[in-house]
Amino acid sequence: MELPDSAATVKAGKLATSFSTSRNIIPVSAEESRARRKMVKSPERTLISIDPNSITSEDLFTVNLRDVAVEAGANQSLERRVNLFQQRVTPDGMVVNPELDEHRDVSEFYSTKTERDRKETQAALQIRDAILNMPDGAVSVWFSPAYEDSSAESGTEKLGRITVGHNKTVDGVRECESFGIVSDLSGDQMLTSAWRLAEFTDRALRLESPEDLRNTAVILQLPELEDNPWEFLRSYIPMPNVWDAILSGEVQDNIGDVNHDAAVVAKEAYALLAKASTYNEQVAAIKTAERMMAERGRIIDHSQLDCPTVMSNESQVYSFRYGLINSKGEPMFATSETEWTYTAGHCRVCETDTEVGPCKICKDCEKKF
Repeated sequence: MELPDSAATVKAGKLATSFSTSRNIIPVSAEESRARRKMVKSPERTLISIDPNSITSEDLFTVNLRDVAVEAGANQSLERRVNLFQQRVTPDGMVVNPELDEHRDVSEFYSTKTERDRKETQAALQIRDAILNMPDGAVSVWFSPAYEDSSAESGTEKLGRITVGHNKTVDGVRECESFGIVSDLSGDQMLTSAWRLAEFTDRALRLESPEDLRNTAVILQLPELEDNPWEFLRSYIPMPNVWDAILSGEVQDNIGDVNHDAAVVAKEAYALLAKASTYNEQVAAIKTAERMMAERGRIIDHSQLDCPTVMSNESQVYSFRYGLINSKGEPMFATSETEWTYTAGHCRVCETDTEVGPCKICKDCEKKF
């Protein structure tokens, strides 16, 4: 049908298009209209493994780069994705991670922005209290089952995290040697392990479902007949290859090798980051570091990292994260409904079924942050 020269309006869903000239009307379904809008309004996104604003020194760049390369190493077995970190009690009663910041208590790195953050922070604070107050030989175990929406790319295997720690005194200083383990155990398997370990603690633990593990650390005293915490735990957490790697020193050797590469890369990349005057240049410095690590066989799989504003290294509960940027190198933190593509899903903040963005957060909850 041919239109007169007067303006005509065609409504397709909520989309209205005005015509001031004669043309044929081609009906467009509401579904097709929404798809077209998404194609136009969703900017190109680039993932970066480290928040450039969190890096204040070359050493800190090395630590962050090493840890993401270990935890999210592409095509690596689980025993090669184990991180090692130390927490230490200071004379003034703080618990610090000396590689991150020996003057800031680890609790300052914990987040409470989302319900998930708040649950995991509860467990992290329980571990911190155990480091301060439990004697040598105390063992802490925290299970974080895989989230159904934890994959950043469809088809990526969803993996959980387990953090284990052991109190000891070295040269008069209380320390907790800890391993962050990427785990393929199911939530039910983790729950069974937690139940068995809970038999060694006097604390009353409410563990009825895998979700209860997120805010609960199992803290116990190593039994008298046991002298090695990792040998003890291998009997309760069925990941034999991981325990073999920890006990043999393979984990420590792997971390040392990755740290060597990270230090070489950070020396060059931090020089770029330090002189960056725009966010785009900061991002370029991080991408340069990732490329240089990949050239050394240390490919970082972004799908194994968490979402912007949430600490990505669940196994260590601290400072690095990855960011989303658009094609202009600008940070993509949603400020309107048009910046991200929204699809049907489950909001990990308010726990409702609704449309969510790439961070699995709904529009209403995004506005809160």
